[in-house]
Amino acid sequence: CAASTHKNEEAFIIRVHKELKSEIKKLVTIIIPRHIHRKSEIINEINNSGLNYQLHTTSKRLNKHTDIYLVDTYGEAQKFYSLSKLTFLGGSLVPHGGQNPLEPAREGNYILYGPNIENFKEVYKMLDELNIATKIDSITKMKSMVRKKINFSQNNLVKKRLNNLGDKILNKNLIEIKKFI
Repeated sequence: CAASTHKNEEAFIIRVHKELKSEIKKLVTIIIPRHIHRKSEIINEINNSGLNYQLHTTSKRLNKHTDIYLVDTYGEAQKFYSLSKLTFLGGSLVPHGGQNPLEPAREGNYILYGPNIENFKEVYKMLDELNIATKIDSITKMKSMVRKKINFSQNNLVKKRLNNLGDKILNKNLIEIKKFI
């Protein structure tokens, strides 16, 4: 899954898919653009790559020849995170500052992100420390991580690590609150 993508990030994701397609059978990449009004531009990128796509709004069953599933609606990202094991968060390969990775992480996804994460530095640092996120800065690195994590079976591990972290934060806050009670 590639979520909250911005201009030029879709081309990056499409290229990664195209280069991995022959290695990973039945590979489907879900692209959820940050701005769906760019749908035609993204479709042109997909068509120029020679890949097949399907729009979410077609409401058809997924075609077995679909390479890219383009989500052209708002508010449904969580549904796709729950289907995925691996999510690239957009706004991070371009100088935008990144998007919040907690929603796909809560669904058990391993998180990939680019170098521009100024808006969520602490969150990405936490996910890195939990070993459930990796910064990527090239197509080669992205392909390597997709190969490594495509069958990511640590869904429960991600949730467990996030829950444990939440418990630690809660307990620290309770200790501080008790000082004033």
